[in-house]
Amino acid sequence: MSRKNRRKLTGHYCWACDRRRANEKFSGAGHARHLCRDCAKLGSEELTYRQACRNLERCVTLEGIIPRKRRRSFEQFLHHDDPRIRALAEQVHAEDQAMRAAFLEEFEIDETALH
Repeated sequence: MSRKNRRKLTGHYCWACDRRRANEKFSGAGHARHLCRDCAKLGSEELTYRQACRNLERCVTLEGIIPRKRRRSFEQFLHHDDPRIRALAEQVHAEDQAMRAAFLEEFEIDETALH
């Protein structure tokens, strides 16, 4: 790709709303915290919830499986104090179990087809 065709991303990224916003949407300290003015108005409980959701999503692969190396960090969300985070973690855990069961069934079918 030539230099002329590259488009520079303008503004800053806000981790809480997961958007790239204009510089004017950030306060002076918001640039460094990567938090826009709208999200900065949210309470600390809501920001903590959003951060926990981001951390929870990082434990899961694109296929929806929790790898063995990330299971220990995932288990802390199953015992979290916030019931919303616990419910989300239980939902992700159920989806993980379903994906693993489907993968094992597919693997067993392939194995029986080979023999």
